[in-house]
Amino acid sequence: MEGVQRPGRKFLRYVPGMFSLVTVPVMLVLFTWLRLAQRPHYHTMEVNWYNEAYFSRMKWFHKPPRRQYLHITLTGKEGSDNVRIAFGELYIREVYANRDTVHGVAFHFSEHSKYAAFVRVLDMANINDIRYYMASDDGIKMYYMGNERAEEPGKPLGYL
Repeated sequence: MEGVQRPGRKFLRYVPGMFSLVTVPVMLVLFTWLRLAQRPHYHTMEVNWYNEAYFSRMKWFHKPPRRQYLHITLTGKEGSDNVRIAFGELYIREVYANRDTVHGVAFHFSEHSKYAAFVRVLDMANINDIRYYMASDDGIKMYYMGNERAEEPGKPLGYL
């Protein structure tokens, strides 16, 4: 039995199978990543709703400061609301760029305003990294808070 050798096994190579074993997982990862990248990302943000009766009991809370606000009224007409929100966005960006502690923007919502306008104003605050904003019964006020916290009486800057 010394001279008997087992015949060598032939290594099977099935090229299409090997190709699919490599490409299918790569394609699965690629398409999954692309699908997740295309999906809208929803997130939450904190909105403090100002109520004088509730917040007057808290010693650490400061009222929204008195500023010269640019008052913007949203009427519910989508075209004009979009223009007014865009103008308010430009104005509050300028306030933050100049670190202006005197001016601010006050968005007011009429009875016919859509909820989408409210969400768009909050989304604008989130996108532009507006740190100081306060929602109340009459709308949303956005402002820049410097180091001082003194409340000086302010008059409206204008109406839009």
